[in-house]
Amino acid sequence: MSDFQPMPEPGQPRLHSDLKIMPKLHQVDNLFTDEVRDYYRHCIVDPTLNYGFFGPDRCADIRLYDWNQYTHMVFDNDIEISALYNMLLIPLLTALDRTDRKLSILFKIRIVNSLPTDNDVSDPHIDLVGPHQTGLYFPENSDGNTVVYQQRSWLQEWDTPSSYDTAFELEPRANTWYDFDGTHWRKTGRPSKSAQRFCVIYNFVSEPKTPTA
Repeated sequence: MSDFQPMPEPGQPRLHSDLKIMPKLHQVDNLFTDEVRDYYRHCIVDPTLNYGFFGPDRCADIRLYDWNQYTHMVFDNDIEISALYNMLLIPLLTALDRTDRKLSILFKIRIVNSLPTDNDVSDPHIDLVGPHQTGLYFPENSDGNTVVYQQRSWLQEWDTPSSYDTAFELEPRANTWYDFDGTHWRKTGRPSKSAQRFCVIYNFVSEPKTPTA
């Protein structure tokens, strides 16, 4: 199965039922050795890290109150925003190498810390318009699974499905990597038992190391 499934040809009906398909999932358990894993956890789960930092021309709000999340932007469309960029590129390159792929395009890297909330305020969303993959690296265990849906789109707000069918749920497990077709809608999990839920999120395009004939 290809990482990207074909979209309807121009002029064909863009019915949401036509866009329902099971995405391919890449999962790498124990991405790093214990020593490297602990180092990454220390750097990501850092109480002094400047969350809400989006760069000089971006929103500087420290807390996204409606979502009960903190975000530390690392890389965004060719701009290295955080000093953690080089370090956080390694999980992506390592996961791709272990699944016989290589990086073609990098769009974004960010760290998201989700806090407990009584309300399920996370809505299904897509990060980018157009073909891309979404990768998730979890530095520590927590609850609050990410739900990936079968519905997909190359558009965003105006192409929202009327219903969602779960493709799979991704459990936040320490030192675990997941990636999938980013045009599939997904819903970010919120912790209810853990004090926090850290996730490094990547948007990128990869290709096989050895092109298929």
